Amino acid sequence: ITFILNLLPSLLYIMKHGENTSVASRTPGETEIYGLQITDMFFPRTGHRIGTFARLAGKIHDTPVPSELGQALGIIASLSIILVGMLAFRSFFSDKKFPNELKFFSFTILAFTLIAVTSGFGLIISAVGLKDIRSWNRVSILIACCALFIFAIFLNNFKVWITKKYAKTSSKIFLVLILLVLAIGIFDQTSPLDKVSNKANQDAYISDCAYANKIESKVGKNKAVLQFPIIDFPEPKQAMND
Repeated sequence: ITFILNLLPSLLYIMKHGENTSVASRTPGETEIYGLQITDMFFPRTGHRIGTFARLAGKIHDTPVPSELGQALGIIASLSIILVGMLAFRSFFSDKKFPNELKFFSFTILAFTLIAVTSGFGLIISAVGLKDIRSWNRVSILIACCALFIFAIFLNNFKVWITKKYAKTSSKIFLVLILLVLAIGIFDQTSPLDKVSNKANQDAYISDCAYANKIESKVGKNKAVLQFPIIDFPEPKQAMND
């Protein structure tokens, strides 16, 4: 419902005025290029702190259809999905039912994956007309969110169990566990590559200020200045012809 409501203004505009092909013309094939990659979700992120993991991630992305970076769920979210898969598999071959509290998030992960994965239902959605939606891989953020909710449910169940078994020390054990999970998550999902060069940003800002002051000194204050884009606009390979 949220998906439809979010697109409704655009759909109504297209129905009334037609598509705007002067900005960007999408094709269903772009859905394949920017589809969700299962391997990317469960393998380490690029630039991982552990060298072996970083090299492994580099090999995974060295493919004819690499999609976009940033799809790695991390070890915590990945383990949660694997555990849910094991519970679902067990429920098919035993009398033990799949936990009700996990059904919503598990179904959401499955639905997102089937739609967004390369050559998934997202390609069909694009082929029937919604081709402007192409970067389905970015749904990995929502998949990771659902997986972390599942992990939180696992933690809560563990807390209930440990409280019954070790009533006096359960709070301390659980606190240590939470801090350990937090440390693993930060180590696994951050990288030296994420460091922003503040010096470069500062130099660029100072340069822009000097340039703006120079223009202001020539044309005077409160004057309108028409500035053309200095990069391809609106997108690469679609530069303005001026």
